[in-house]
Amino acid sequence: MPVRGLTARSLLQPMGLALIALSVRATNPDAATQRTTLVDLAVAHVHAEFQKYPQAVLPGLDFEHPQVLARNAAHGRRLVFVSFESKLARWGQYEIFELCAQSARIERVDSGRVDDIDLYRATVATISPSTPNRLPPGCGLARG
Repeated sequence: MPVRGLTARSLLQPMGLALIALSVRATNPDAATQRTTLVDLAVAHVHAEFQKYPQAVLPGLDFEHPQVLARNAAHGRRLVFVSFESKLARWGQYEIFELCAQSARIERVDSGRVDDIDLYRATVATISPSTPNRLPPGCGLARG
């Protein structure tokens, strides 16, 4: 039954894409495949959020040119930041994933939007193993 132009199928398609992408193991040695999987997961999640909350849509997001930054963070965390900028303003949307080496999973640990995508990306680029973080644990281990 359509609701405001949406159907159950259109709501479930992004989630199906996310489930398919999750089946790819985080330890996949092919970096290009892993990058594509993470971008697909990020796009699926953003689209699902926008379908759930249409009033939250950021206009002009460029899904064709995401920036993907992989960073090693404190406590041995392997984080991947996928961000999309708007073609209309400096704002953007981001998704953060953790690559779980022990269980060979990819876990989404955070998402959100920012007013200045360039500042966000510059800040992410400075993350190192000595950088403390307060992101939720994605791989099931308590983080300090």
